[in-house]
Amino acid sequence: MCPKCHKAHAADAQCVVPAQRSAAEVLASLEAGIRAMTEANTATASDLVKMRERMDAIEKASKVRKTGAVSLPGVEDEKREFSFRKLVIALANKRPELAPFEMDVVRETNKASGKQLDEEGRILHESRDLSTDVDTAGGYLVPNQVSSQLIDLLRAQLVTGELGVTRMDGMTGGAFDINAQTGGATAYDVAEGAAITSSQLTLGQKEMRPRELAALTKMSNRLLRQSNAEQIVRADLTAAISLAHDVRILAGGGGLQALGILNTPGISTTTVGAALTIDNLYAMIYKVEAENAAKGSLGFAMHPRTWNQLRQLKDAEGRYILTPMGVSAAPGKMSGQRGTLLGYPFVTTTQIPITLGAGTASRIYFGNWADVVLATWENIEIAASNETSDAFAKRQTHVRITTEYDCLLKHAKSFCTDSTIL
Repeated sequence: MCPKCHKAHAADAQCVVPAQRSAAEVLASLEAGIRAMTEANTATASDLVKMRERMDAIEKASKVRKTGAVSLPGVEDEKREFSFRKLVIALANKRPELAPFEMDVVRETNKASGKQLDEEGRILHESRDLSTDVDTAGGYLVPNQVSSQLIDLLRAQLVTGELGVTRMDGMTGGAFDINAQTGGATAYDVAEGAAITSSQLTLGQKEMRPRELAALTKMSNRLLRQSNAEQIVRADLTAAISLAHDVRILAGGGGLQALGILNTPGISTTTVGAALTIDNLYAMIYKVEAENAAKGSLGFAMHPRTWNQLRQLKDAEGRYILTPMGVSAAPGKMSGQRGTLLGYPFVTTTQIPITLGAGTASRIYFGNWADVVLATWENIEIAASNETSDAFAKRQTHVRITTEYDCLLKHAKSFCTDSTIL
């Protein structure tokens, strides 16, 4: 060991003694070393933070998979590879269990980008900056999402039930008759000791017999399997039958149809031939009163256009005439607008036409709705079959709805109508 340089070398070798450095040089060297160590420590800390975040993400995804995914025997989550093919198959068939790992990755990735997915991978909420409006530029990779809910069809309003028609449900057998009194006894002034003229009531019968209303919808079995189409179709057919009952009660023509109020022989009528006035309404009321029929469930039925004209009527000073009466909104999605008109209930429905006469006239009804009888032999029967007719050959399911019914008016004079309202 050389006493000068403190290194081991040959005896004849030249000893190199390092030059003495100044204090400034030593301090500069130390500062450089400290800076290098600090930078290295900072980079190490940053790497540790990133590693911790990655581990947390893996742990979170692992928890999600363990609680909600289907495990594959013999395959560990850490060794799985993301399969785009499996993901597409799972989304196309609405079966997330076919690709549990891929679905978990998609959910976690989309959460970070502002998207929220349901259990089948459909986007519920999304906030993104990229545009997919052009199909060839990427739009094909983001298919349209279709809700399972259906926006209901805007239908006419059911009115006859709200006005209080008399229902006879659960009828059995064939036709049946309702006894009706057609005349009554007469009272006479009699002199003392004179014979009393005899008189008696007279009776008649009104027949009701089952008439069939039916509707049929055909749908493919594929549509039936891949959606809730059957429930939607059934609800649609039921609503169609209910609306048909309204039309038959109001204006059924007889024959295959029931005989409605409008076509019942002997009802009272008025002929306004113009827009309604309050006096016209009073004239209709009087027609019923004059026949001793102003009792029971009295009320009006009209098209919304007719009601719109009435509620805009003003007095000589420009004040709305019917405003003090008020109008209350009807409950239920199938209920029409209703309220009170001259002290009587009214309802509106677009099933009353506004194309009568020269093409612009409408109709209004007033009377005792309790005198209208609606009988049903079987309320509503719904049946579905994939074997009837040509359904089997075409791989279809036919959904059918039927009902047997009839209606009649107990007393023709219980109603007054006008079919000339402009």
